[in-house]
Amino acid sequence: MSETQCHHLYVLAIVLAGLFGSFTNAGDCPPRYEVTAIIEGPDCGEPWGKANVTVWGMNDHGDVAGWFSCTVGYDHAFVWYNEGEGSGTFVEIPMPPKTYYCRAYDINNDGYVTGEAIIADSGYQGSVGFLYDGQDTEVIVPPAPYLGLRARALNAQLDIVGELGPPDTAFLYRNGVVHDLGPLLTGEASEAYGCNDAGLVVGWAGWLGSPYFLEHAFLTDGHTVTEFGPMPGGLTSRAQAVDDKGRWAGFAIVQDGPDEYSSHALYWDGVNMIDLGTLPGRDKCKAWDLCNETVVGYTMTGGQAGEAFLWEDGVMWDLNDLVDTGDVLLSSARAIDSLGQVVCQGHQTGLGFVLSPLDYLCGDADEDGVVDVLDLLLVLRHWGPGESCADLNLDGIVDADDLSLVLDHWGQTQTGRAPGR
Repeated sequence: MSETQCHHLYVLAIVLAGLFGSFTNAGDCPPRYEVTAIIEGPDCGEPWGKANVTVWGMNDHGDVAGWFSCTVGYDHAFVWYNEGEGSGTFVEIPMPPKTYYCRAYDINNDGYVTGEAIIADSGYQGSVGFLYDGQDTEVIVPPAPYLGLRARALNAQLDIVGELGPPDTAFLYRNGVVHDLGPLLTGEASEAYGCNDAGLVVGWAGWLGSPYFLEHAFLTDGHTVTEFGPMPGGLTSRAQAVDDKGRWAGFAIVQDGPDEYSSHALYWDGVNMIDLGTLPGRDKCKAWDLCNETVVGYTMTGGQAGEAFLWEDGVMWDLNDLVDTGDVLLSSARAIDSLGQVVCQGHQTGLGFVLSPLDYLCGDADEDGVVDVLDLLLVLRHWGPGESCADLNLDGIVDADDLSLVLDHWGQTQTGRAPGR
């Protein structure tokens, strides 16, 4: 392109800036991610090959906890220690003899892992909890009259939460003692799903018989309780995770018509419960985790494969649109850490994927490190519906909103990257 042509397009950009300067509702560019690690299970031997991995919890170092299983056999708890640059060490968590079911659900920043296990001849008809410190595993047994204990989350102080049963009753394990939270809560049944380093616990409480439509979220420090009503416009509320500021995320049931119901992801910002909705065409959406006002989870319809989602700044994104995983569908985003890393499940792959946010320049359609006339040219060339690098807001069409993003960031350059290819 000649210097004269570049000058003419630059003048055109100035004119268009005046014409379309009112398009301030375009928002900003969506977040972008890259796959920085793939977590695969150990070799099960012939003829089974690699074990299937289910990822679940992640700490602020990018370490991941979950479980793996071969085609035959039981679930084994594991922890994957992130060593950076896509590498990591996969460790099966040691358990007592005759353990034939074991799942890890959470890992704190010191590397402690908690979860549940079923141990033959333990004297308990249900599962027991465990706490793994990187070397040894402590078993946490349910107090009488309960027959089982499922540990779901832990914090820096090694508080552990989950549920006892039957019937399902939320508990808090603190200083070596299992505390039944049921008497603090309204309803016959309850479960605790998350706890933060300040000792706050979240979950749901409700009544047996119709718990799906009678459950409500709660937040407690183990002494006082805040109970929430249904999400505005919904029938229920449930808290699945809590951040260090006491904000929580979960989901709620919404009635769409006579005998028609869906679930919407839910976020409590410390003041209001916010309906995050669901991705288009999906009727189930649940949030699993949150950090720094970003929420992650999954959305799906019926028995179809789901999609991992990420919600921030009022917008829900399909994570599959924000990262290149080849032919792999990310079906669920399980956890997010303080660096913005997200761990996801790959649909029917038996693999876990760690995603890291990319530092990219909004409006830079050709990704050459500067927003300039070449980006403007790409937008004009690809104007209209369809997939394109010029679709900067990923809404399926190149239009005035994408043009506005180029003009809003005109002349900006990416730090540490020289303009030009």
